[in-house]
Amino acid sequence: MRQSRLITLLLTVMAVAAGSLAVASPASAVTLGLLRNYGNGLCIQPEGNSGAEGAPIVQVPCDRFTTGSHNPFQEWSALPQDPSGGVFYVQNHGSGFCLEVDSRANGAEIRQWECNWISNVDWSAGTTPVPGTLVLESRISGSRGFCLDVPGASGEVGLHMQLYRCNQSEAQIWQPFRD
Repeated sequence: MRQSRLITLLLTVMAVAAGSLAVASPASAVTLGLLRNYGNGLCIQPEGNSGAEGAPIVQVPCDRFTTGSHNPFQEWSALPQDPSGGVFYVQNHGSGFCLEVDSRANGAEIRQWECNWISNVDWSAGTTPVPGTLVLESRISGSRGFCLDVPGASGEVGLHMQLYRCNQSEAQIWQPFRD
């Protein structure tokens, strides 16, 4: 239920921002919380809780559900990149860096990088067949059609995330979770 409200909030913020062309300041960040894969139940974070620019993004057990602790490296927010709200950064709470990819090709590794004006850190919310979930679609170089993906839909802990042609499979569906 909370996830459904969170998605509704995110979409509402984006819609309000898109409808307000005279907005003087950018829309506010929306806390997504954990980004848990719908298919395998694992969360994404920088490898080893790294605060280093360029660290790969991997999947691991969600600390909140396994140990009860709140790991800031497993927490994410969507920061609108422009007044339309349709393109945003996905920023990690622990490192302050954003999801990044440097190629629009199947298998390109997802890393964390400075949140900046380069399109490598631009994302949009793609369509998903599962209520209360989202698909993160890369907007690198203005492209569309490539999504944050779990390689082979694997449940392997420590697996590096990749960019892959959007296909609405469980490997590309993410459940935001926030207390």
